Amino acid sequence: ERLGNGGLRATFHIEEGDILSVIRDQATRLEPDLLAIGSHGRSVLRHALIGSVAGSLLSNPPVDVLATKPR
Repeated sequence: ERLGNGGLRATFHIEEGDILSVIRDQATRLEPDLLAIGSHGRSVLRHALIGSVAGSLLSNPPVDVLATKPR
């Protein structure tokens, strides 16, 4: 509130489909400056068996990515 809008704009989209495909398609379509993501902090074994959306996006990012992990 103190900083004001500063010309910044946020938009929200709801899409159905494979999460990585949807994120990559939307990044191509919208051309954002930054993609902010969070990770669940799952175990290494679970990550190896299931994979990781955050890990996939960080290893091959469609745009600049800001990632955070749980505390």
